[in-house]
Amino acid sequence: MGLRTPSFSRILLGARKLSPNQRQQAEARMPRRYRAQPPKSMACGIRGKFWRRSGYNQNPELIWFPYPVASDVRTQLLFAEGLSRLERLIGLVPSDYAAYRPLVRDALLFFLGQLPVQRFEAIIAEQLALPGNASNARRLVALFRQCPTLHKLGQVVARDRRLSPELRRRLQTLESLPATMPAEDILPQILRATRQVTGLKIGRRVLAEASVAQILPFVWSAAPEGLPQAGVFKVLRPGVVDRLGEELAIWPQLGDVLEERCRAYGLPQFDYRNTLESVARLLRHEIRLDREQAHLAWARQAYAGWPQVLIPRLYPFCSAQVTAMERVVGGKVTEAAAAAPVLRYRAHLVAEALLAFPFWENGRFHADPHAGNLMVAADGRLAILDWALMTQLDKNQCERLMQLILGALSLDSVRVCRRVAELGTVRDAEVLRAGVVDALQQVRWGRFPGFDWLTSLFDRLAGGAAVHFPEELILFRKALLTLNGVVSDISGQASIDSVLLGSGAVHFFRNLKQRLTMQSGSRGAGVHLSTQDLMQLWAESPAAVLRFWFGGF
Repeated sequence: MGLRTPSFSRILLGARKLSPNQRQQAEARMPRRYRAQPPKSMACGIRGKFWRRSGYNQNPELIWFPYPVASDVRTQLLFAEGLSRLERLIGLVPSDYAAYRPLVRDALLFFLGQLPVQRFEAIIAEQLALPGNASNARRLVALFRQCPTLHKLGQVVARDRRLSPELRRRLQTLESLPATMPAEDILPQILRATRQVTGLKIGRRVLAEASVAQILPFVWSAAPEGLPQAGVFKVLRPGVVDRLGEELAIWPQLGDVLEERCRAYGLPQFDYRNTLESVARLLRHEIRLDREQAHLAWARQAYAGWPQVLIPRLYPFCSAQVTAMERVVGGKVTEAAAAAPVLRYRAHLVAEALLAFPFWENGRFHADPHAGNLMVAADGRLAILDWALMTQLDKNQCERLMQLILGALSLDSVRVCRRVAELGTVRDAEVLRAGVVDALQQVRWGRFPGFDWLTSLFDRLAGGAAVHFPEELILFRKALLTLNGVVSDISGQASIDSVLLGSGAVHFFRNLKQRLTMQSGSRGAGVHLSTQDLMQLWAESPAAVLRFWFGGF
């Protein structure tokens, strides 16, 4: 065993900056289990590296201790300082959620402690290798880059405006990373998939890295008509399948720990175990390149009538291990400079293509719409990449969401509670009603009950363990959180609710003639609402006005 990356010299460079007093403080902060018995494998790794590279003994710049580094006490201090730096990351939790900082600390330490020892060593080494004055945001990103599941979490929350600007900026670097691994690591997989393809020139420089994959360019001079010659290979990063499997295996146990620590800290209960198990099942799709290829083929057909949207074309030499697709040249949708009206149009297009269109038409959503997967192509089109994660809301779920919003417009808490119960499994009816009443109070004070309001209601109900929502709604909520932040970052003058409302109105009037020939109770005319639903909303408007003025939901 032993430390693999970064090198042993970098570990010493990070650790040698500790003063004697800091070493004592680090040892005092060290968890009891490390004081009692230091991690054996790291001691062995340090000892082996140290003695194999005897040059370190003669280099005063690299010697931290005046006595052998292989000492168990020295190893303990390395671990203690690395862990203390990781523990400080809880300071990044927003002040509104300060009560959850001890919970986040316990969860992080439990998660890291369950990883294989070699990976744990590498994480500690990376933290020690960072400058002593490195910000917590920088340390967090360094941690996330080493853990695929945490990397994905960072991408999801990177646009959440409840986080500090520096943290958001750091997390946004996870959306698309510069290459750190050589192309030689993935070339064998590509060569096996393309051994019978003629006229193919494969690049030798990795263009970018994502949470689970690497991107390598190619040129196919013999490409048939209709396919561009320039393309890219998407290949899983070496070892990522094992790392993802190791981390996802921890999540159910982590759910149990979170629930137990919530009780210990007196925090609201939440069904962490089932939620994490659901998300874990979905994240396993990230490494299924064959599924992504099927999703890409579907998306090409679904957006065929959208000239302003680009879905990459697939090449015929795709395989279960390699995706070969059209290369998109451009920049992240949040970074492409333009005049204010152009940015507003671009934000509108993102919300229309990724939320409004699927909601009104087919219920199939891109479930990972972070800015690294949304590009402005050289010709100005919106390119939508990485279709590994998708979620499907069926017709009934879309209709119930609309019924819930109608109930909110009429300030009818009974109706809203009933629709929420139809979308999930109620665990606590009292907490459900209290959450709905508070959400309707926001509507009464002027907040529009659109999807932004709806997702905050779901967060409140799920966080209070009042309702357990199915996997597809959990993933839909994740996509909405990401998409809302992306739209806001493109243009502060756009919102997903205004786009969804405008698109719904277009669909309504487009299908008005068909609606007139349908039964009044039918919801098949494009907007998941029947004529009877709209008439009921109008009939309930006097009661809604009374609730608005006098309360009493």
